[in-house]
Amino acid sequence: AVELVCAAQAVDLRDRVAELGAGTRRLYELTREHVPFTAAGTAPAGDLGALAEALRVRDEVTEDRFAAIAAGDRPLTPAECAGRARQAAALVDLGALDRTGAGEARLLWRDAHSEAWLNTWWEPRDTGYHDHGGSCVGVYVLDGRAWNEPLIVGGPRRAREYGAGDSFAFPGDGIHRMDHAPGAVTVHVYSPPIQSIGHYDLVDGMLHRVAGAPDAPSPPSGALLDAVSGAG
Repeated sequence: AVELVCAAQAVDLRDRVAELGAGTRRLYELTREHVPFTAAGTAPAGDLGALAEALRVRDEVTEDRFAAIAAGDRPLTPAECAGRARQAAALVDLGALDRTGAGEARLLWRDAHSEAWLNTWWEPRDTGYHDHGGSCVGVYVLDGRAWNEPLIVGGPRRAREYGAGDSFAFPGDGIHRMDHAPGAVTVHVYSPPIQSIGHYDLVDGMLHRVAGAPDAPSPPSGALLDAVSGAG
């Protein structure tokens, strides 16, 4: 709540309310409902406690809506994962995202049958070739550009570009990599929830798979990418 008040003050002092995006404007207006503008050098007035409570309620409502999307009594197909990724993306406020730093992956839900992540990458991000330990995935692109590429041996690479509003699915027994341009925002739904991720690369010319934690970032596959690029 304190950070929002400081941000709202900065917006007002610079007279930039008209420049706010839709999501940022909603947060600004919510802040100003509880804490009005004060002149430079004057301590903020208003009710920070009421603002904090309003933010808590807002977050709880969003969590309930994500839970409603996730609800089900069985694992999902790849196409169903893509559909739920699209539904979840509709709840994401692009204007409210923190765009500092390199980016992050934020868990939206995890239950017995699926899990969803909001990935925000403000710098280029190459996942390297990896599998999801048997979990299929559906991806929806909210903003920016991303590429999905299955691992192809002995033939040309098949990287496909996706932009805002596009979605795709990938089977649980596949190996792929994703590349993200700066500013890419995507929602990923996996089913069943990932238990481990397998990372692939070449070591002394041999293909190696290294098991990783389900929520650990996957590193680039430098040698393997060079090899398949040469094959293409």
